[in-house]
Amino acid sequence: VCVLMCVVLLSAGFLAQYAVAGGIENKQNLSARYLATMSRNAATDGADIAAYNPAGIMFQDDGGQMEFDVQYLSKIYENRYTSNLNGHIFNDQTEPSAVPSFFATYKQDFWGLFGAFTINGGGGLVDYTSGNALTNSIETSLRGVYGGLANFQHQEITADTYYLTFTAGPTIKFADSFSIALGGRYISAEKNIDAYAVTAGIGELRGKYTEEATGYGWVISANFMPTDSLNLSVRYESEVALEFKTEIDGATNALGTAVLAGFSKTNGGIYDRDLPALLGAGLLFK
Repeated sequence: VCVLMCVVLLSAGFLAQYAVAGGIENKQNLSARYLATMSRNAATDGADIAAYNPAGIMFQDDGGQMEFDVQYLSKIYENRYTSNLNGHIFNDQTEPSAVPSFFATYKQDFWGLFGAFTINGGGGLVDYTSGNALTNSIETSLRGVYGGLANFQHQEITADTYYLTFTAGPTIKFADSFSIALGGRYISAEKNIDAYAVTAGIGELRGKYTEEATGYGWVISANFMPTDSLNLSVRYESEVALEFKTEIDGATNALGTAVLAGFSKTNGGIYDRDLPALLGAGLLFK
């Protein structure tokens, strides 16, 4: 495969994927091979096509394969904002993330199976050791009630969120050039927030909570290879309904409970934040 040619030909495709694939929620860096080429939608090599093009398994050799990836992502996030209280503030976070994934495929004659464990949503871990715009806004609100007593002498906020995604199903080859795959999907999503501050006169503030949700969806994929040098594919992932339930941690103090309530975060509270549907298409030319 002429990788450089594929990259050039698929430039419009993978840029569109970034733009319209619900990137705020859906993640596309599901495998290490994706980071190498920036598009795996039309690939027929490797076990990671269980996530990108499961129907393409039918154009591999008979047998099974497995793949385990770990992506190390350096996340340097710059937080720049202006505070009415403290002027220009500069807060950065440099906490990296290690993102695992696992893929397995099996193909025999005209049928096959695929499975994948991926992180399809969430932003990993962030740690703002000097606070950020959110904690600054909390300080501003508290000063409206307590005046200078609410000045934060120290503030910190950490958060992590992961959408653990399990996908599996069969694939069938209907002709020498055409195959389809259909799979089920289970997502377990979790978000953890821990905010802490020391005030000048009203004591410590600690707000810590977890939000969890589970949901089910499905995936359908089709692959069409009219010639040995041309491959076309399409994949649709259904929307996954996720109803998050909030659980306030016992480390949260009274002031933290009041602040969280102002953000509609109460023990047992429920809200919906679904993972959007996704449509991916690919073209591979050798």
